[in-house]
This record gives sequence, structure tokens and C-alpha cells, in this order.
Amino acid sequence: MDASCSTVLILRLDLATMEWEEAGHMPPNMYRCFTGLCEAASQGGAIPVAAARGNNKVKVFKGDGKVWFGGKRVRGKLAMWEEDEMESSGKWDWVDGLPGYGDVESLF
Repeated sequence: MDASCSTVLILRLDLATMEWEEAGHMPPNMYRCFTGLCEAASQGGAIPVAAARGNNKVKVFKGDGKVWFGGKRVRGKLAMWEEDEMESSGKWDWVDGLPGYGDVESLF
């Protein structure tokens, strides 16, 4: 997650044909929050060295057509990708107001 051109992709695998297809990719503004750049910008200060290097400590959970992403730099919320009913695409959203202030392991 350190490269400036990085993103998070959701891939769908067809088990019958063993073919992959892209189901979704995390919007850049959402992805920046996992690298610490949202936090630095919201505080109005210079980008700290840790944020400039990124943060590869992200937890990923999946179930029922949804994938949740949490990390230490994203406090009190999870990024969520939800597959649409036609399974042709999906949407990204934030799930706010979670306990633990970024300690994703305490949620599960």
C-alpha cells in the first residue's frame, strides 16, 4: 500500500472457468485514508513520515456480498464494498461510529 499509484481491487473468480474479473476498485480518496494522508490533511499539518511511507496494516473481512476494510489509520470506521443485486458491479461506502477507534480486531 506504499506506492502512490496503489489501489485496492475486488476480484471475482468464476470457479467453473477459473477466470478472474474485476468487480470493483477502491476510490482514490478512500484509499488515501488507509495511507494516513486523510488524517494528515484533516489536521492541516505536514504529512508525517509514517503517512508518506503508507501503512500496509489493513484488515479485510468478507461475507454476504460485502467486503470490509479497516486499518489503524482509519479510526472509528470501516470502508465497505457491497456487491449490487445483479453482481455486475458494486458500491463503496464508509461505515461510521464503530467502537475501538481503529482497533478492528475488537469488532470481530
